[in-house]
Amino acid sequence: MVCFQLYRKAMMNEIRIKNSDWLFNCGILGLYNILTYNNDKRVILLQDELIFPVSRLENFEEKYFSYLIDIYEKTFSMYRITSFETFLRNHEETNFENFNTASLEQLNFQIEQVKKYLKSNSYISAYKAINSEFSPIEKEKN
Repeated sequence: MVCFQLYRKAMMNEIRIKNSDWLFNCGILGLYNILTYNNDKRVILLQDELIFPVSRLENFEEKYFSYLIDIYEKTFSMYRITSFETFLRNHEETNFENFNTASLEQLNFQIEQVKKYLKSNSYISAYKAINSEFSPIEKEKN
């Protein structure tokens, strides 16, 4: 049974979310992580409930995406693609003096990863959404 309660205490609205099944509790934990990401002490996690002021939900969408990007940025495929630029620039700056077999293997692996990402359904959908005529299949052939 899901239990949300809105209280008026000392002229302050607060939300209390009571524990439930394991899946709901995972959601509570996720909400707690987002709400406390900026060290807000007004969020209280007790053994059986989460308590926080209603005001903590202001600009929640900004808090949600900031948390998501800050915590998980390095797992996003776009980050993996763009961060490889540093590897390439470092070798360019040294005129590829330290470019060895391991570097070549890393470069080849990155090329294969980028090909995979660019042909994935999520990227193909993005090309369509931005009305891009880019075709990764055609580019791979050239």
